Amino acid sequence: MFVFTCVFMAVFVGVYMDVHQQEAFNGVCGQTLTDVCMRLMSHADTLGLANYASKNWCKVVLDAGEGFRYKIIFEKFSLQFPVGRNCTDYLDIYDAADANNRLALLGRFCGTSFPNVRDRSTQRYTTLVFSTDNKAEAKGFVFLAVKTGPPPCLDQEFDCKAENRCIDARLRCDGIHQCNAGEDEEMCTNWEIIIGSLFQLGIGGFIGIVCAVMVFIVILYKIIFEKFSLQFPVGRNCTDYLDIYDAADANNRLALLGRFCGTSFPNVRDRSTQRYTTLVFSTDNKAEAKGFVFLAVKTGPPPCLDQEFDCKAENRCIDARLRCDGIHQCNAGEDEEMCTNWEIIIGSLFQLGIGGFIGIVCAVMVFIVILSVTVCCLCCKRGKR
Repeated sequence: MFVFTCVFMAVFVGVYMDVHQQEAFNGVCGQTLTDVCMRLMSHADTLGLANYASKNWCKVVLDAGEGFRYKIIFEKFSLQFPVGRNCTDYLDIYDAADANNRLALLGRFCGTSFPNVRDRSTQRYTTLVFSTDNKAEAKGFVFLAVKTGPPPCLDQEFDCKAENRCIDARLRCDGIHQCNAGEDEEMCTNWEIIIGSLFQLGIGGFIGIVCAVMVFIVILYKIIFEKFSLQFPVGRNCTDYLDIYDAADANNRLALLGRFCGTSFPNVRDRSTQRYTTLVFSTDNKAEAKGFVFLAVKTGPPPCLDQEFDCKAENRCIDARLRCDGIHQCNAGEDEEMCTNWEIIIGSLFQLGIGGFIGIVCAVMVFIVILSVTVCCLCCKRGKR
């Protein structure tokens, strides 16, 4: 609705229209424009019958103001066709306050195809340069410049809010500040840092590198592979490989869960048993596979089995038969708490071992025999009386 209102205003009020001018942009060359909506033309030709003027070079700057942008909507576009790859008549559109920064050039346009620029600029300033040679062979262009709010970022983009700018979401948490205020490197999880760092390296960084990544975690990680494709082994040797250690470093070979290459998903335990998991990714001088993708999901400590007791304070499992045996196997002593009389008896017997158990049984049997003999003797004496 706002665009239609802008069209109505521009056509009937005559925004930047001067029928006596043949200059580009109708006599506003060199000016900075700030209107809410504008209808700009290559030349003053209300009926669209005349060609634009030759030997023109005109620059116009659009200033939307802090926090706003201009949306460019073309109604007509017809400039001289290029000679080879060179535009002799052209319209340059810059996402900047001047035409000096070539990196801010959204495009140089000629011919009859509507300029393929982003839906709206990302900066408060938009600069347009219209240049023609010594011939006038086309009807020119007409476009609307509509002031809008900052552009929303796409799903695959990250919003640098301080400067109202969008960046590739994969550049977040890569260790480099793409946002001037640095918000793309804030609140990063360990996993996001790994992904961002690998994306920052690019394919060239994967060749001939050894990347050791130490994942510091408060509890544990469950590793879930989504894709795995490394170079196949030469004989029994992996030239490209992923090592996974159940430890805080890669020096303890006993903690190596496995060295993996080829296309089979790594056969590691469902989750690590230590708070640290170390991953080492190494490649040779060739890049012949698509790599890997995995999720590292933070979980609680591994559950104890049915025949085990959980020492929760230290995330450790002990044999359930050691509970209530009178000895603290858990450092915090929770294995000796809330014990029933029966549990204490069972625990004490287990603590004694098989020898102790046999001794107790024998003692009980001897006691029963003695008791039985005593009772029999007493009964006999009473019978004689």
